[in-house]
Amino acid sequence: MTILGRILAAIATLALVVAGVLFSVVILAIALVAGVGIAGYITWKTRKLRKAMRAVEGRVIEGEVVQESPSRIDVDRRSP
Repeated sequence: MTILGRILAAIATLALVVAGVLFSVVILAIALVAGVGIAGYITWKTRKLRKAMRAVEGRVIEGEVVQESPSRIDVDRRSP
C-alpha cells in the first residue's frame, strides 16, 4: 500500500468516526427531547390524581382482610 493510499484510508476512517459521533449525538438529543416530552405529558395528565392523593393524605387506614373459603362459609350457614 502506498503512502497516498494510507493517507486516504486515514482520512476516510476519520470522516466515518466523526460522522458516527455526530449521528450518535443527534440520536441522543432526539431521545432526550422525547423523554422530557413524555415525562411532561405524564406529569400533566396525572396532576389531578396527585392533587386528590395529597388531599386524602393522613386518612388512610391500613389493615388486613382475611377471607374464609366458600366451602367453609356454606358449612357454617347450614349448622344451627
